[in-house]
Amino acid sequence: MKYTEKITELFRNSYTEVNKNHDEAVIAFENFCNIHSRNIPVMVNYDTHSDVYLNSKQISVNIANWVNFCCAKLGVIEYYWIIPHYIIQNPKFKRIFETNDKLQQETFQQGAMRAFGSLNDVLKENFLLNKETAEFITVKKINFINEKNKKFNLPLITSEEEGFVPVSLYIVPFDKISVLKNKEIALSIDADSFCNSGHDTIGAINNADISSSDIKNEFELFISALYENNVKIAAASLTRSPAYFPSKFENELNEFFDMVKSASKYQKN
Repeated sequence: MKYTEKITELFRNSYTEVNKNHDEAVIAFENFCNIHSRNIPVMVNYDTHSDVYLNSKQISVNIANWVNFCCAKLGVIEYYWIIPHYIIQNPKFKRIFETNDKLQQETFQQGAMRAFGSLNDVLKENFLLNKETAEFITVKKINFINEKNKKFNLPLITSEEEGFVPVSLYIVPFDKISVLKNKEIALSIDADSFCNSGHDTIGAINNADISSSDIKNEFELFISALYENNVKIAAASLTRSPAYFPSKFENELNEFFDMVKSASKYQKN
């Protein structure tokens, strides 16, 4: 099947919005939920960054924590961060993401979720989400708090406690995208998942020295992977991220996003 036909098939029943910065994905998915009067339990983010912030109360939505708010406000209980193809295929880039990060190991450390092991397979972490504060709490922190609470006869933090909900977060290398097979999802696509030359990208990853045909090939590889795994896309948020995506490929990106939006049954004008 042709590339354009795969796009049509994947997005024909979707609600789609195109936005500038990634925090606007919360609005896009909220609009879907309001229009269709339902939540989407599974969200997928194709992105160089996880956009998940751990062990800290979140005051307002920004490009680094918007996933917290989707989970807290829109009923997402499974989150899949897909590590882009160009990272998995580049040994130097992949090695940076595979570096063990102490974030998942230290009780009180706060910050963005990063890969915490080998990207030869899917990595999974279970967190407890405080829906009121949009805080993802690591297991180590929960255990520490509960040990203190026991000493003072205070209630323990559990998934049964009102306002707390368990959420599973998956870090998925591109070549393991089959983990999404047959799933209905809310899909977020960040432009930097195809090419990232952003100034503060983790480990100084720079992907600027590629051609127009290379970037188009990245689009096709991603679409083909979704199509081959029969992914059902209920809602899609397409983010340009001009701070991270090189302007020299703006025309190619706009063409791709336009094709996706045009294929979608429901669109924001």
